[in-house]
Amino acid sequence: KLCKDNMFFISLQIKVFMRRFLLLSILFSLFFVVRSQDFRYGFFAGANLNTMKLADELYIHNDKENTDKLISLGFRAGFFGEYSINKHLGIQADLSFSQYGYRLINELEFIGENNSIIYDKKIERMSNDISLALMFKFYLLDKRVAIDIGLQPSYTCDMREFDEEKLMIDSLHVNFSTTILSVSIIHMKKDANYNAFNLSAIGGITCMLSDHFFFNARYVFGLTDIFVEEVVRFDEYDTYYTEAVNQLSRNRVVQLGFG
Repeated sequence: KLCKDNMFFISLQIKVFMRRFLLLSILFSLFFVVRSQDFRYGFFAGANLNTMKLADELYIHNDKENTDKLISLGFRAGFFGEYSINKHLGIQADLSFSQYGYRLINELEFIGENNSIIYDKKIERMSNDISLALMFKFYLLDKRVAIDIGLQPSYTCDMREFDEEKLMIDSLHVNFSTTILSVSIIHMKKDANYNAFNLSAIGGITCMLSDHFFFNARYVFGLTDIFVEEVVRFDEYDTYYTEAVNQLSRNRVVQLGFG
């Protein structure tokens, strides 16, 4: 029994040593890779100029003709690692926090002989996403400029909804104005009306301003829908059931950033 205990203790020590050796090997490898001229890393921050491709029923009052879709401004920041395979080709991965969304405004105006009624409704949807961009980089002008092309999976942490309704009545005898504002936060894990995971294609350009600073511009082309609609279906026995169906709602984003 004593011999078995000793053997168990020795094997345990060997396993601990091997794990530490492996960890140190990985750390040393990362150290030499980071010091290599072929590897660069850094941080970036910038803005998202958001809009979204939407199904007609997602417009205010289902009225696409009289609803204006405006640019919604979001924030973006994160860090990246870039490896140069050769002087013409590289790969990059960056992890970022990004805000995506859209903004709609619908205004109805009724004008009579002695009065006017204006009804104004605004909707804004803004999501907080964790995005992972995986890209190929095609270098130009001795690596001072790079064309970036790749894919970006994202996870939506929550969706913030801002709704505002305003009614204004102006007549000879009545002047009335009221505003209703509502704000709600939807957590994606608890809501079945949204797809938490989405995928986008990305493309853009990176320009080196100096050895340590760069500017980039990208376009994010959403490939998957974000909103889900519960649709009532009937089976062969005329029993109804609900089915989750994706609504056309895909990101269209211009990203501008410095790093």
